Amino acid sequence: MARAFAPPEAGGLWAQHELGAMLKHQLLVDLWWELGQDRVLGPLVREPLMRCPAIVTFGDLLAHPHPPIELLEAVKVYAKGSARDADRPLPAPIATVLYYLVIIAAQRRCGRRITGLTEAELAAGVEWALAQEWLGEGPRKLLQQALPAARH
Repeated sequence: MARAFAPPEAGGLWAQHELGAMLKHQLLVDLWWELGQDRVLGPLVREPLMRCPAIVTFGDLLAHPHPPIELLEAVKVYAKGSARDADRPLPAPIATVLYYLVIIAAQRRCGRRITGLTEAELAAGVEWALAQEWLGEGPRKLLQQALPAARH
């Protein structure tokens, strides 16, 4: 599983400051606009978004004290697909960070595990994400919460 979803290689098409701006932008994107029109993800996000009107954007989802697990799982599927598919709008590093963020949000805020990664694989991914210069303060805080739990 880890080989199937390994953190992207350093470098790539984007400069560090561009990746930071892209992550900030992605956290402001409306979840319904991004996922609601997808034939697979749309039906999964409709009801949780209606049930929890405080969650509008990706950032709202990640900051929510108890986000709907269905939304976290849908964003995980979206991020995983984006990281693997060159035709998706998200660059692989952004998609990968988003992937780890929703996994950690599910563990820390919902008490649920939504990944098949081992604890060691998850810790390696979180450490990779934390090493990214462009990671903003909010995402960094959420990921830092994972390290003690991921190392056990």
